[in-house]
Amino acid sequence: KEFRSGVLITDISAMLDKGINLMKIYEEIYPYLIELGEEGKLAKMQVEEVMEDLEDTMILVVMDYCTTSEKPEDAKEIIDNLVSERDLTALKIARALNPEISNLAQATETTVYPRGYRVLKQISKIPLSVCANVVKTFGNLNEIASATPELLKQVEGIGEKRAIAIASSISLIKEKPISSNRVIQ
Repeated sequence: KEFRSGVLITDISAMLDKGINLMKIYEEIYPYLIELGEEGKLAKMQVEEVMEDLEDTMILVVMDYCTTSEKPEDAKEIIDNLVSERDLTALKIARALNPEISNLAQATETTVYPRGYRVLKQISKIPLSVCANVVKTFGNLNEIASATPELLKQVEGIGEKRAIAIASSISLIKEKPISSNRVIQ
């Protein structure tokens, strides 16, 4: 759906809300995992791995949709602020992404388009600095998806193999039925 018509900022808010709730649960159970010592070592390792992937993905989502900044450190700060928020609402999350949103009705009508960080990072495993070069060159995911391997190769850090990998991976994602495309892969 992100390729076709963008997504509502409330959908992104709902997704981030789920991730934030998981992060809050982790903060609650972490002391118990430590307390278990050797007995909880495997569980602790598994939870930490999931949480690392979750936080990385959430940072990329914020970088994709935040209107004020697309820097990873700013995205992490936004997430940290939301995690520490006691009464988190969809409107607060939407405002963190776009401060111009004044009410929930406006948020439910605001369509946003991804820059492409998350998709690039997940499909081609390229460094974030190279993802930034691609996003800076093309502007958003839809333009990246329309780019040919020849155009992609002109971006600093993208060689022929990466260009082909990006173009073919995005093409495969676009061809999937809408029901199988998820906001977070």
